[in-house]
Amino acid sequence: MEIDYMEDIIEKYQFSIFKYCFQMLRCKETAEDITQEVFIKFSQISKKKIYSNNYLYSIAHSKCIDYLRREKRKKIFIKSYKRKTYEISTEDLISENEYSKEIKTALKSLTCYEKSVLLLKSVNGFTYKEMSNILNKKESALRKQFQRAKIKIGKELNKKGVMINNEEISIL
Repeated sequence: MEIDYMEDIIEKYQFSIFKYCFQMLRCKETAEDITQEVFIKFSQISKKKIYSNNYLYSIAHSKCIDYLRREKRKKIFIKSYKRKTYEISTEDLISENEYSKEIKTALKSLTCYEKSVLLLKSVNGFTYKEMSNILNKKESALRKQFQRAKIKIGKELNKKGVMINNEEISIL
C-alpha cells in the first residue's frame, strides 16, 4: 500500500516539483537532484503520517534555499582567494534559451524568499492559502510580499524596456 501511495505521489508531482526547483535554482541537474531529495525526504516522513501534497513544496522550498545558501558560501570562499573561472556552463545555456537576459537579471534582483513567493504564485499557480502552508507564513504577509516582489521586478524590467501584465511577465 505504501509503495503504491509513493508511486502515485511521485508520478503526479514529480514534474511540478522539478519545475519549481528549476525556477529557483536555474540549473537542470541540480533541480533534478533536489527533486529526488524531496521525494526521499517525503517518503521518510510520510511513513509516520499522511501529509498533504503541499508539504512536498515546503520540502522543495527548504532544500532549494539550503542549496542556494551553500552555493553563496562557496562563492564567498572562492572570491576570498580570488580564483575566477570564465567558462560558460550548460546551466547558463539552458536558462539563456528559456528566458531573456532582462527577466533573468530582474529575477536575480529578488531575494530567495521573494523569488519563491513570485514563482509559487505566478508560475505554479498556488493560492495564498496553499502558499501559507508551504512557507509557514500568514496569507496577508504573502500577499504583501507578492505585491512587493512584483513591484521590484517591475521596476527592474521597466529599466530595460520590459512590461508586466498583472501576474504574467511578458516581453514587448
